[in-house]
Amino acid sequence: MKNKVVLIGLDEQGARHFSELRRSEYFELCAVCDKNKNDNLGRIPLFNSIQSACEMTKPDAIIIVSAQKKREALIECAKFCKNILIHAPFALNLEEARTLKYTAQTNKIRLFLGYETRFNPVILSLQKELMKDKKIYSIKLSCGIANSAENNGVNLTNLAIRNFDLLMQFTKSDIASLKHEKTLLNSSKIESLSYLIKSKNGILSNINICTKFPKDLWRIEICTNSGLYIGNLSEFELYKITPNGRVNLKVEKDDLSLRMLHCEFSKVLQNGNFDSTSAEKAVKIWEILQ
Repeated sequence: MKNKVVLIGLDEQGARHFSELRRSEYFELCAVCDKNKNDNLGRIPLFNSIQSACEMTKPDAIIIVSAQKKREALIECAKFCKNILIHAPFALNLEEARTLKYTAQTNKIRLFLGYETRFNPVILSLQKELMKDKKIYSIKLSCGIANSAENNGVNLTNLAIRNFDLLMQFTKSDIASLKHEKTLLNSSKIESLSYLIKSKNGILSNINICTKFPKDLWRIEICTNSGLYIGNLSEFELYKITPNGRVNLKVEKDDLSLRMLHCEFSKVLQNGNFDSTSAEKAVKIWEILQ
């Protein structure tokens, strides 16, 4: 039996969730809530208040997508349902992250942080390949943002958080030391970010984010005992450099990351295995970035 879910927020990211949820194998989308929208969603009712949406549908779970006023949304949602997914980014700054963590704890919310990037096809293929290796020596993540008008509002710190989350998925270790540098444009706007990280298990990592690329690029390199993995997360390509040459590795070309995120949330609802430290981990990443 599918779990009933209410979607909060119908911005660009919310529209992607809506498209996936309306044909989901895991959830029955019973309502959408967005106070600024009046769209005709067909058979799915659209509400302008969380209270109306939840009282009418009595959901098993709620997905919050809207980047604005997440604390208020959490408090209101908790009156009707404790199983809540927040699509990353969890917060827009450290203060908000700490506030959301406290709100989730005091309202006994079973929080699930939705990092869609964990299900990128290249990341999934990499995880399978790394199971064959004995040791990871170093990791490098490079995120290039095209120097275009449509990217003027890109939040580089949110991109850093996305990359830190991926890094910790691979190292499976806390950070022992970190060096941080940034380049400013006109003494105000951040042009590039660079992090040099050493994990407690000895893995050396580097995260670079820059806004002056000719096109958007997201790349990962992982050096192991068997060779060097190089992946393009934007174009879903992965290969490995070994002493015997280059080996192209299989990667699914269809990006089903959002569907897989919903699948993971559904599994957590079924087994009740919520990560009680997820909000705390999100706060730690923000503290690192300060």
